[in-house]
Amino acid sequence: MRKISPLLCAIAAEFFVFGNVSLQQGEIIREPIRQIEEKAAEPENYRIDDFSKDKENFLLARMIMGEAEDCIKTEKIGVGYTAINRLKEEYGSTLKKVILEPFQYSCFNKGIRREALKNPLEYDFEEFMMDLAIAEGILSGEYKDPTKGATHYYNPKLVKKPHWTRMMKEVGRIKEGKRKSKHVFYR
Repeated sequence: MRKISPLLCAIAAEFFVFGNVSLQQGEIIREPIRQIEEKAAEPENYRIDDFSKDKENFLLARMIMGEAEDCIKTEKIGVGYTAINRLKEEYGSTLKKVILEPFQYSCFNKGIRREALKNPLEYDFEEFMMDLAIAEGILSGEYKDPTKGATHYYNPKLVKKPHWTRMMKEVGRIKEGKRKSKHVFYR
């Protein structure tokens, strides 16, 4: 039978009580589980009241969450790329200005949706983490534009066909396997 060191037993016991135990120069460093959860809940302080002070990757993730919640991944990427494409088309001088231009992305208009985006981890932790990864993938170039340069979209299940669609070229819906996007894209 193998003998287990008393130090290892102490570390294992401490882990079950505290959640995170590490050794540093022979000492046991304890971090209560609550502290670990608090750190995870606000790794870079995702709670914000003024979107103009947000980091670009967080703001893009908020926009994707607000505009394309529960959509297929490729559709979320497409929605995110509309902001990038608007920046390229000089709809604004920065990505923040493009996203926060009044009445461009409805999730930032006054209302319940806007309030939920101020603290997305409380609203839907998993959705926001996925949208943040997508936003970072878009900004890093990991994800390519599935919209062929679209700058606009709308969801026909939520609104009537907007007047601006008459002045733009329809790109269509994004396909992912057998599924189609809810949004119709335009440029």
